[in-house]
Amino acid sequence: MSDVNAITVTGHVGTNPELQVTPTGREVTRFRLAVNAGYRGPDGQWVERDPQWFSIKVWGEHRARNVADSVRKGMPVVVQGALSVDRWEGQDGERFDSVITARSVAVPIEHGRVTYARVVREAANGAGAPEDADAQAGGGGAQASGAAPSAVQVPQAPDSVEPAEPDPWERAEQAG
Repeated sequence: MSDVNAITVTGHVGTNPELQVTPTGREVTRFRLAVNAGYRGPDGQWVERDPQWFSIKVWGEHRARNVADSVRKGMPVVVQGALSVDRWEGQDGERFDSVITARSVAVPIEHGRVTYARVVREAANGAGAPEDADAQAGGGGAQASGAAPSAVQVPQAPDSVEPAEPDPWERAEQAG
C-alpha cells in the first residue's frame, strides 16, 4: 500500500496571488487562504473559531498564471493538493506554516456564478490556437512572459441554464 498525501480545503483568499519566477525559470503563484471553522454550541448559538491559515503554492507556467489572473483577495475557493509544513527559527522561537501545493483551485458554485474562459495562445506561426496538451493537463493559463498578450474566448452566460439531461437524483426523488 502506498501512502497518499491529499487535502481539500474550502476558504477565503486572504492575500492577492503573487506570481513569481524562480532562479531556474519555474513559475509559482502564492497566496494565503483562511479557513473559518465554526460550530453550534450546546445553546444552539454559532461559535466562531480563529481561522486556520494556509500558504498556497501553485506551480507550473499555465496553472500559476491562471490562478494569478483569476483569483483575488476575498474570493471563496476550494483548493486540492498536498499538505506540508515549513519550519524555521524566528526571533520568537520555532515557527510553522501549513503549506498546500495545489493541484486544483476552484470557485465553489454555491457562492456565485462561474464563467469559464478558455485561454488561446499564439502558436509559433502566429496563428491563435488552443494549447490542448496544456488544457488536458489541467492548465489553460495566460501568455508566457515576454510574449504578446493572449486572446481569450469568453462565452456569454445565458440568463437561465437548462440541464442537458435530467438530474439522476431528481429522477430518483420523483420516482420514490
